[in-house]
Amino acid sequence: MLIGGLIYRRCLSAKIADCRRTSGIVVDNVLKPGGGFDSNWVYHPVVEYLAGKERFIVMGTVGYGRGKEMGSSSDVIYSPTNPQYAFIAEDYYFAPNMLLALGGTFLIFGSVLAVVLMK
Repeated sequence: MLIGGLIYRRCLSAKIADCRRTSGIVVDNVLKPGGGFDSNWVYHPVVEYLAGKERFIVMGTVGYGRGKEMGSSSDVIYSPTNPQYAFIAEDYYFAPNMLLALGGTFLIFGSVLAVVLMK
């Protein structure tokens, strides 16, 4: 899992090598169904960002139990050739970061377990 997370994160970083990063402001939170087996409703932040002299908005793909605070800052990654192609940075790296966290947890837990069993 740890190696998979590193590879996945590297692939995602390569995909956005030509993209730019800017800071946006949370202007709204949209309530949507969780999807899949999740019957709960979740909030998706709507972020307004400036690309050049134009303003754009992007909706987050990862839902949260509570809406993000209105007016708070959120990093946005966008394509300079097509500024409407954008996503919230923390949503973009959510899956590989989860793999890295789980892989790291298993590595530490497995190492501690191995040391305890060796005694």
